[in-house]
Amino acid sequence: MLKKDIKKELATINIFLLKLNQMDNNRRLNKLKQLLLKIKEIFMTDLEKAKKIVEEDGLMLFYILINRTIKKELKC
Repeated sequence: MLKKDIKKELATINIFLLKLNQMDNNRRLNKLKQLLLKIKEIFMTDLEKAKKIVEEDGLMLFYILINRTIKKELKC
């Protein structure tokens, strides 16, 4: 079950990266991309940290922040 959750988180991260790559670059979006890439690297290399993040639902607020930022940037 946990491996399935980790794969789901990786898929979500990839979707956000695709969305961010399609948008015009600015400092805020670049910071989000960097953070997502670091999180993705952790998920790909350190299974224990990935498990801990998934178990604690640590990414949900981050996803909300990314969604809000993307919506703000699209309005500009």
